[in-house]
Amino acid sequence: MKKFTEDLYPFCSSDKQRNFLDLKLAGASYKDIAKSMGVHQRNAERLGERILRSAYRMGYDPDSDMSVAPQ
Repeated sequence: MKKFTEDLYPFCSSDKQRNFLDLKLAGASYKDIAKSMGVHQRNAERLGERILRSAYRMGYDPDSDMSVAPQ
C-alpha cells in the first residue's frame, strides 16, 4: 500500500499535486479526490503516482522507510 505523508510535499511540482496530497492526507479516497478536483478517478491516481515517482527518483521511498531529504 502506498504511504502518503507530509514528507512528500517537497516532491510536489504543481499546485494540483499539493492539493491531491492535502486531500489524501485528510483521508479522502481517490474517488473523492477526483470528484473534488473535477477530474477522472484515474487522473487522481496518476497524480499520486507522479508524486511518488518523483520522490523515488530523489532517493525517498516511503514504503521502505527510506528517507533522504531532497537537495
